[in-house]
Parts: sequence; structure tokens; C-alpha cells
Amino acid sequence: MNPDGACKCHRLQTGRPIRHSRGATPLPGQEPLHWFLREVTPPNAATSEMSLDGAALSFEWRFVGLPDGRTRLTQRIVLYGDKVDIYLSQVKATFTANIPGGMNKFATAMANANPNRKNPSD
Repeated sequence: MNPDGACKCHRLQTGRPIRHSRGATPLPGQEPLHWFLREVTPPNAATSEMSLDGAALSFEWRFVGLPDGRTRLTQRIVLYGDKVDIYLSQVKATFTANIPGGMNKFATAMANANPNRKNPSD
């Protein structure tokens, strides 16, 4: 596990099938959360999903190019299934507190991985 508890992500190469790829996100003091990429639409969208007992949690990411060369990144989290009520309060509390920091880390990692990225101060 990374010292900050962040997910260890692997670079996804274009031209290589990545749909249905699997991974795990470590959580301090808990079992890792296992997920899979349900759908990938390069370069515009990706959806990952976690199976829970009687429910599922999906994370939908959308990437929209902006006129100034930057990219808008949005995430939609969907909890669904027969046992949603069991998980709803925990999902709300966890993701309300952690989404802003997680999205910033994700955006920074993506920007730093882009070899064509222009320096924002230019």
C-alpha cells in the first residue's frame, strides 16, 4: 500500500485491451476494495465498478477537452442494487470527505503522466 493509502494504479497503454481489467484499492485497517473497469471509451470516458454484497458501486469518469488545452474531469458515483440501504450512509460519508482530494490527486497524476503537457506557467 502507498504510505498515503492511495490506489496503486498502472499505466494503461493505448491499443491494448483494458476493459475488464481488475485491481484493488487498499484501505487502512480494512480489506482492499476490489474493482474492475466495466467500460472504457478512449479518450472520453471510463467506468469502474466494485461489487458489494447485494449492491454495486460504480465510478464514472468523463474527460472533456477545453479550448485552452486543459481537460475537465468529472466523476459520478452510483450506488445500486437490492441492499443499497446497508451501504448508503457509509458511502456518503466516505466519498463526501474524500472525493475532492482524490480527484485532485487523480488529475495531477494524469497531467504529470502526459509527455506533451505544457507547463501551466507558460
